[in-house]
Amino acid sequence: MGKKTMKTKKAVPHFKSLEEEAEFWDHHSPLDYDFRPANVEFSPRLKKRLISIRVHESLLKAVKHLAAKQHIPYQTLIHTLLEKTIRRELRKAA
Repeated sequence: MGKKTMKTKKAVPHFKSLEEEAEFWDHHSPLDYDFRPANVEFSPRLKKRLISIRVHESLLKAVKHLAAKQHIPYQTLIHTLLEKTIRRELRKAA
């Protein structure tokens, strides 16, 4: 039997819109891409607090769709996106 070769998966590109992303996935296989979230920090020492926010149905649907593609809960994706955005904005404001 021959050696198994590990195919390096590509990073998922960033899209400007859901339409752009849909067009991309119409022509590319998700099996070729790495859907693991990058630079996510989890610490059992950090307390989380439950909050409630209202979002448009279309936004929630889009987040759930993206989370499903990454095989993670949609709340985790929202937290990750919020954390990344806040870190970026804090760096810009510094």
